[in-house]
Amino acid sequence: MTPTEFAHNKGLEYGSNKSKEHKKALGQYFTSCAIASFMASLVDEAPETPIKICDPGAGHGLLSCALVERLVKLGVKNISIDLFEIDEAIHEVLKNNLEYLIKYYAEDNVIINYNLYGDNFLIWANENYPDCEESYDYVISNPPYFKLNKGDKNVKASSFLLEGITNIYAGFIAMGIKLTKISGDTIFIVPRSFSSGLYFKSLREFLFKESRLKRIHLFKSRTEAFKEDKVLQETIIFKANNKAGVETKISISEGIKDLKIQNTFSKYQITDLIDLESNHKILHLPTNSDDFELIQSLRKLKFRLSSHSIKVSTGRVVAFRSKNNLKNDNKSGFNVPLIWNFNISQYALKWPVIQDKKPQFIDRINPRILVPSQNYVLQRRFSAKEDKKRIICAPFIAREYDFNEIGFENKTNFMYRTNGELSDDLVYGLCVLFNSSIYDRYFRMINGNVNVSSTEMSNMPIPSLEKIIFLGAQFKEDKSIVEDEQYISSIVFSDKTEPVTV
Repeated sequence: MTPTEFAHNKGLEYGSNKSKEHKKALGQYFTSCAIASFMASLVDEAPETPIKICDPGAGHGLLSCALVERLVKLGVKNISIDLFEIDEAIHEVLKNNLEYLIKYYAEDNVIINYNLYGDNFLIWANENYPDCEESYDYVISNPPYFKLNKGDKNVKASSFLLEGITNIYAGFIAMGIKLTKISGDTIFIVPRSFSSGLYFKSLREFLFKESRLKRIHLFKSRTEAFKEDKVLQETIIFKANNKAGVETKISISEGIKDLKIQNTFSKYQITDLIDLESNHKILHLPTNSDDFELIQSLRKLKFRLSSHSIKVSTGRVVAFRSKNNLKNDNKSGFNVPLIWNFNISQYALKWPVIQDKKPQFIDRINPRILVPSQNYVLQRRFSAKEDKKRIICAPFIAREYDFNEIGFENKTNFMYRTNGELSDDLVYGLCVLFNSSIYDRYFRMINGNVNVSSTEMSNMPIPSLEKIIFLGAQFKEDKSIVEDEQYISSIVFSDKTEPVTV
């Protein structure tokens, strides 16, 4: 039994005896044997000198074992490993796995030493910086994933690299890159959420400034990567370094089973995937040539919603905070409509919809959480598993509702004009635009979440105002145009300023 297989089995035994609460508190989701081996395989060359590895968030040591196996195959004979794991309950399992690794290669005269630290990796690195800077040949990690509050010790420990991280894995990535030698590799498996959005903007700026993404692997399945822990999260594997070359290779698999046959990939220049001159530096991850062509076409669209004086905001009604204000009817005459996520469907607002614990009205006691009744484009902030598309928009035409104010629940976004009101045609046009396959495909390339933030919507490249209004007018005349994606594309990407019927 190889060290990787041994460590994997021992990790399964340990995990089966730990509660979900224990794992969640530590952000602890163990890597599978297949993924560990795949990550290690991304190392394609190794120096002849003694090798030093860092494994932050080591868990049961699976990644270290897989990487050592890979390095031995590449001819390495002297390896030192620093492992960081704050869960003391797993230390005995981790030590046993490492001792098995050492014995396994003893007959091959491979020298393996390790240091196990029970310290918080970010705090340790902060306290030992700059002595530990660029001190490892390889940093390989499946870091913990959990959100952080502003005053958290992990935020403070990584603040000299990144400003205001909101998830601990961002700190691990940044610190891992700084601890890797110029000639070394940084290899991580993390959620795809860092590729776009305001919360990870500082990480993207740091990543693209301090290192170069050389390999990226995507999973089509949202459940396969951490199947044992039943984690619903789109993940990404990447290798970054500062070696020569600016080419990025992207591979993709359905899940774990076809990882071993993953020997094909697409090659891109990093500038094809990231607009380094842009403010948000969104990472685009195409899965095929059609996706890549779409990215290039959308890059030619120079408008954003703000270009047309349109703003996206998140619904102001937080249900649990306004519990006493939510009402099931308007018998008092004092209540106004409350729009929830589930009221919004493509091209149609379904209200009222009687549903348990989701009252369809809200009183007017707190006017600050209400908005004036005027034309809006409403959008779900979260898509459901059964939804075919990630972006779902519906028109809100004010004259169809006999109310002066309206409430939007916090899991919705709403678009409005900052210098007036959206016309009917503009409302319908925006719905046609964002409900189209163009923007569904684009969003999937920049975000692995079911969460569609107002920031991401605001930064979508869009066509001219005239084209959007034209699409809206066409929709009013013939709603079946939404089924003709080719027609919508011809309008959106037409070189003409004024769209024409084709």
